[in-house]
Amino acid sequence: MPQLLGDRLTEFNLQVNPLAFIVSPDRKCSVERHDDYGEIGMGSPWFGHITVKGATIQFPNSLFGEAVAFSPDSRFLALEELVETRPFRTKLIVIELARPKIFIVRVQSQGMATPKEWKTSTKLIYTTWSLGSPNETWEWDIP
Repeated sequence: MPQLLGDRLTEFNLQVNPLAFIVSPDRKCSVERHDDYGEIGMGSPWFGHITVKGATIQFPNSLFGEAVAFSPDSRFLALEELVETRPFRTKLIVIELARPKIFIVRVQSQGMATPKEWKTSTKLIYTTWSLGSPNETWEWDIP
């Protein structure tokens, strides 16, 4: 399962930085939410700005969802990025932290694409939801 913003993973996280909501398995990177996280519409999922500590790539003009997943070897980071609010839709991106390189896994039409977990170091499991359709689970391999 992905870690969600505000999760308190370990005592280490609380002592080092109370805003860190996920730390990579190798402890070299963390994803920190900014204080603007919240609903973008009444009853919507939470989105806000993030900082990826320990990485050269940043996203100052993008809003991200709560679900975040580092690959087991800490090479990749999966995030749900808000594309637009009307119609509401997100895209799932994976960042190769060392390069840095961004892979667009899926842009969901009128719905959400959310990372769930890494099955292996190169295979991501994610779910999609679209207006009028049930949730679906998908797999994606790093090319």
